[in-house]
Amino acid sequence: GLAIEHLPLVIHCGYAVRNSLTVENCLELLDMATELGEEKTKDKILNYIVSNYEQVTKNPFFKLISLPLFIEINVAFNLRVLSKVGPI
Repeated sequence: GLAIEHLPLVIHCGYAVRNSLTVENCLELLDMATELGEEKTKDKILNYIVSNYEQVTKNPFFKLISLPLFIEINVAFNLRVLSKVGPI
């Protein structure tokens, strides 16, 4: 596991990642956060992706993401859309 003395570094890195998200790097960062089990960072990245969905889906890396991440992104996006427009 993670040693307690590394916690400040992990927190700092999480902030750095969240503050440097771009359409170009968000999918790769989501993949890394998922692999590392960094749920808080992953949630922030997923929120960024959903907020910038149209541009992110044009990113060439979007075609290379895993099926579980593809599903997770699209479920999050559709939930956001439904929360704004209500049930159909």
